[in-house]
Amino acid sequence: MENDNSQFLITKSSYLAHEMKNLLAICNLYSEIMEKQIDKVKFQDQKTEASFKNAMMCIDRALKMTDNLLLDFRSMKDNQIEKCDLNKILDSALEMSKIYAQDKKIELTNCNKLNVNIYADENKILSVLINIVKNAIESIEETGEVLISTNEYNNNIKIRISNTGKPISKKLQEQIFEEGFTTKRTGNGLGLGICKQTLETMNSDLQLVKSDSDSTDFEITVPKC
Repeated sequence: MENDNSQFLITKSSYLAHEMKNLLAICNLYSEIMEKQIDKVKFQDQKTEASFKNAMMCIDRALKMTDNLLLDFRSMKDNQIEKCDLNKILDSALEMSKIYAQDKKIELTNCNKLNVNIYADENKILSVLINIVKNAIESIEETGEVLISTNEYNNNIKIRISNTGKPISKKLQEQIFEEGFTTKRTGNGLGLGICKQTLETMNSDLQLVKSDSDSTDFEITVPKC
């Protein structure tokens, strides 16, 4: 019976991945159409034009990330761990997260001073960072700050994501990494649990350092090259 259930889950997962792949193909098609149309549009100013082109770049990057993750999911292959530029990843994460803060007055800041590389699957760690920054933005009602800082420790890099939003209660702090946990009315509740599991497959880790009236700090530990 257990083997039958396992086979069913594998078959269902493959089917869902296939269907999602088809939907991604449609998104890619319309993204390409929009990129071509943007070149024909006469914008009122260069700032608006740059904003639209940056949005398209972020959409394209997100689609590629999703496509790569689906390939991993369908084939169950190992992480593509390689040498990655730390600052480039942090900049990309904040740039791609700006869309979630467009209706708020939130300052997103990369305070990394380290000129180092890390060992990671670039697409996956970028997805984790975006997810944590998105959660940070959502915890801020109108005005606040999300800040990323770094330091070296025992051949590892510590990436701290801090926000000045509403703190997480002591009770909820004990549950946030549990599978299925969520405080949102919508969503699948897999966010932080999946983030932690994803990092652990790359010999990395995610922890909640603190959450009080001053700030909420999450910390990622990842191997340094």
